[in-house]
Parts: sequence; C-alpha cells; structure tokens
Amino acid sequence: MSYKPRGYRRDGYRRYTAKLGHSIPAELRTLAADGPGPAGPSVPEPPSHEEQGGGPEGERRVGPFRLRRLLARGGTSSVYAATMDPGHEQELALKVLDPSLTGRRGFLERFESTLDRVIRQRHPGLLPILRFGTFDGYTCVATMLVSGGTLRDRLARGPVEPREAVVLLRRIAAALNAANESGLVHGDVAPGNILFSGTNEPLLAGFGTAPVHLGISVGTPGYLSPEQAQGLVADRRTDVYSLGATAFEMLTGTAPYSYDSVPDLLIATVHTPVPSARQRRPQLPPEVDSILGRAMAKRPEDRQGSVVELVGELGALTWELSSIMNIDLSSSLTGGTGYAFDPTQVTDSETEFDRTASKLQELFKAAITAAVLVDERGYVVGWNGRATELFGWSSEQAAGRSLQSTIIPPQYREAHERGVRRYLATGEATVIGQAIQITAMNNLGKEFPIELSIAHAARSTSRALFLGFIRDMTAEKQTEKLAEMNAAVDSMLSAGGALESVGPRVLEAVGSTLGWACGSFWTLDPRGRGLVCEAFWNPTPGAYREFERATREAFCGPGQDVAGRVLAEGQPCWVEDVLQEPDLPRALPALRGGLHAAVSVPIVQFGSVTAALELVATDSRPIELEVLNNLYEVGRKLGRLRSRQPADKPRRGIRWLFS
Repeated sequence: MSYKPRGYRRDGYRRYTAKLGHSIPAELRTLAADGPGPAGPSVPEPPSHEEQGGGPEGERRVGPFRLRRLLARGGTSSVYAATMDPGHEQELALKVLDPSLTGRRGFLERFESTLDRVIRQRHPGLLPILRFGTFDGYTCVATMLVSGGTLRDRLARGPVEPREAVVLLRRIAAALNAANESGLVHGDVAPGNILFSGTNEPLLAGFGTAPVHLGISVGTPGYLSPEQAQGLVADRRTDVYSLGATAFEMLTGTAPYSYDSVPDLLIATVHTPVPSARQRRPQLPPEVDSILGRAMAKRPEDRQGSVVELVGELGALTWELSSIMNIDLSSSLTGGTGYAFDPTQVTDSETEFDRTASKLQELFKAAITAAVLVDERGYVVGWNGRATELFGWSSEQAAGRSLQSTIIPPQYREAHERGVRRYLATGEATVIGQAIQITAMNNLGKEFPIELSIAHAARSTSRALFLGFIRDMTAEKQTEKLAEMNAAVDSMLSAGGALESVGPRVLEAVGSTLGWACGSFWTLDPRGRGLVCEAFWNPTPGAYREFERATREAFCGPGQDVAGRVLAEGQPCWVEDVLQEPDLPRALPALRGGLHAAVSVPIVQFGSVTAALELVATDSRPIELEVLNNLYEVGRKLGRLRSRQPADKPRRGIRWLFS
C-alpha cells in the first residue's frame, strides 16, 4: 500500500519542514508522499505459471539468474528465489533494485563499495552475499536463501521472551559492531532486515540498499534515527538508535512510535520523547526504560557509544521469570543474576509448584531458541521444537531421559553426574545462573559446541525444576577457526617462497585448523594437460593408505575427478559425500578409507588454473559457504606467488559466486 500523509497534500511539505526545522532530503520527500508502495513496471515481474513450466524459452531471466518466484516486493526492490545458469541449481535470494534508485548520481559507486566491504567482513552474523552487479540494466544482489523468516514475522506473534531477546540482540550487535569497526554504517537496522537461518541463527541483511541522499542513508520509518529524519550525517550511533528501537519492539511487542503516515512518524522520531517500555509491559525490569531511553536519545552524543555497549547493559539486567511469562511468581523467585532463585526458599504448596510447571510449558511453546526443562534428578520433563531441530530427539523421545544421556557426550557425563549429586545433597550448583560453553551431542552422535544457560525455575519441599536455554555455537567456533587459519596462511605467505614449496605447508595449516582428515596439493603436469598430485597431507600415519596411493597416481584432466572439475571451470568444487558420486575415479578407495566429503579450490596465475588444494573429511558435509569462501580466498592468495614452472596458456574461467 502507499502511505498518504494526512494534511500534507498541497502546502504540507512546508508545514512538515517547519516542524522538523530542516529541509527534507529528496528521498524522504518521495517516501513521505508515496511511501514504499509496489515497485514500478521497471522492476522485472516474476515468471507466470505457464512460463515456469515452459522451459528456457518462457522463463524470465536477469543476466545469469533465472527467476523462480517472487518472495517480496518493496518500494525500491523486488526479491526473488532464483537459480544460476545450469550447473548451479541451488536456489538463492536475488534482490533486484529499481533502476529509478540505481540511476541516481553516485548511488552505484557507494552501493558497490559498501557490499565489497561487507563481503570482506566474513562475519557469521551477516547474511552472506554471493554475487552482485548490474545485469541487463538491473542492479542485483544475490544472497543465501534462508528459510527461517524475518524478525518482523516473529514479532507479528507478539513480544520475544526477554532472555531470548538479549541473546538475539547480542548476536546482531556482534555482527553490526564488526561492520561499524570497519567504518560501515548500516543505516537501516529494522526487524525486516534481520533474517533467521534454518538453524535459527539471526543474520543481518540490508547493507547498502537503503535510499541514499548525498551519502546520507535513510532507514525504515519508525527505526531510522532523528538525524536521518532530518537529513543529517549518520554514524555508528545511528545504528545504536535503530537497534534500540528494534529492542524496544522485541521486548514490548509494539514499535516505539506508531502513526498512520510517514510524516507523523518522522516528526515523532525527531520531537516526541522516547516512550516507556514498562508502561507497555510492566513486567520488564525498571532499568529498561533508562537503557532504551539512552539508546534512542534525540542527540547522538547522548546514546551509548556502540551497539555492543547497549546490548551489554541489557544483558546485565535481572530478567526474572515473572517478566518472561507475564505471571506473578514472586513467592518462589528472588533477586540475583539471570533467572534468580533462592534454593532455601520453597513453595508451601505442591499445587503452586504444579501451576508453575504448567506455566513453564507455555513458555516453551513461544520460545524461539532451544529450551529444556529438567527435574531435580536430571531427567527431561520439557523439550521444545527448537531443541528437536538442534538435537534430533522429538519431545516424546526426550521426555523421561536423563539430560546427560540425551545431549552430553559420554566422556563428559561423569562430571555432569557429580554436579547433579552435589546439588541433591547440598542444594549448591556452580553453573546455575551462568552461561557456560560445553560440547554437546545430537541423536546421531555428532558433537558440536553449545552455550547452555541453566536457571532455577521452581522448587517445592520435594521437587525442583531447572530451565535451560541452549544456543548452537558452531558458527562462532567456525569463525574463530577461520580467523586462526587465515592468520597462519598470511604468516606463511609473508615469508615468501615458490608456490610448489609454500602450497603443501598451507595445505597442512588449513586442513589441521579446520579439522579435515587429509588433503592434497595439485599442480599442472609438465605439458599443461592436467593436474597431478604434488604433495599429500595425512596427519594420521597409516590411515587412508589406499586413497593416498590412488591420489598420488591420479592424473586429473579437465572435468575428471574433483581436482579436474576445478581445472575445467576455474571454480571451487564441493562434494558433500562421494557416496552420491560413485563414478568419481577415487571414490572407491575413499570410501574404503572411511572418507566422504571433499572440497577443492583453484590456484590461478595469469588467468589460468595452475594448481589446486583438495581436502577430504571422514563425514558427510553439506556445502558451507563461509568455509568455501575462505578456502577460495586462500587459493587466490597462493596464486600471487611465483611458480617454478611456467604458467599455461590463459584459460577463460567461469565467473560465478567468487568472481
């Protein structure tokens, strides 16, 4: 729909300007008049049903992208599910910007510069950008297609449980702060630009695509800062304001300001005092108003210095269970850190205990992070859907099992048992009220890192309940490993040397840091017709002998085997499991050695593939774009080294995600 401002039709812009005290930027003037209505006919329409089934002649395309279906449409862009040219059938999200926006002076330069810097961040909390550019006259951004919806979708169901809100805000702030530290200002932090992956991880999107006026970004009305509303220069404190407004809505279920027209909304942003969050949700801690009031202060200098500082203040508050559940549990809860509870204070009634337990089950239904409820013996009595997604156990399967046998690997169970016994004997528990990082295990036996926050929930004379929130830490740990890998690679490259001598050492550093089983370094044969194994890395002496022998004897011409595909296309190749591709020349010796996933990246010199790195794992591994992107960058760095052998005739590679 289009916004039609009330009372601003003819001379309204003068009145509106007078109220703000500044002239309105052109983009705000357009937005105030028409709002983010449907995109004009210049944005490509999605394919019709007939076109979708009509084959290549009927499909709608933008450059190399085939548009499958429309996902969303706004005033300046349309977002489609799309695929690349044949050979890359995995769907991605393609944002097609309106030419009326991209045609504005200086927009494309700023836009492309911003996206370049976002890509270089490689932060797990930023929505991965796969490719961007102008195709057939349309500026497009291809990103990972995520399945978890947006924060806006979730807020439509009501406020977020406060402890979960703090966890999500902490993740968002980490990504946003990384961008701010590099000099980037998002300028449009809003629920619609916070997406969720299939594993419920928040991803920040929308960099560079907000309307821009003379370098000043203009965000979503209701979340943009007062300085943006007045056309002033934005800095990192602008993002503090927008994240504060987003936090306000997460905690209360309503936006700070709500008006029918954009001009009224902008006027309120500049002039109306920050509303009280506690008036809208009285169960919130008293300190919330002062923290959010600072974050949304009219003057940037009155706000917190960074988004991390803002979220740190929220995280330091005491979020009692009563504020989470909108019920009065003061008889069984007291002050402290996190979910506070005094183990010496118990409910007088078993009925009261049962009522509390029933209310906790309601909390589970609304939780957007994995949550478990455990009794005094350590047995699971509550298990939500997010826990099922994370660990694989259904609620029926988990109920009645000990928590240690459900999520704790065998080597750590004894320590967990000692903690339970100590609590039963003394009432003391060292991990209560804290967030701890441990290794967990799913129903298939796969181990992965988690953050576990355990809190007392209720206790009677004979029973007790503990509430645990669980966050998958795989992405953070992977980012740490990638940073360690890149530091090791950069150190080796800075020492110099020929590609043939540095390549095997880089292979070992990469493989050992990221936890691959073995790997190989390939170079062109003397005639330049294919790749041969120059070195084989195997950290487990005696293992994978048959596969190592097959690799050392292999000759990979263009398109042959994993390394041969890299040679032919000039692009990375990821095989999730060689079981799915038994025709690969080395598939059989790999399977006999218990090897499954494989990845290879090119090393390009003078426009041609002259070498390749290959890594193999003992488990099946779905494509991990962040890992693949980093490995490809390692290959690019190696390509800058001199080689002892002449480079082959330049070959035109396929330019795709990493071009």
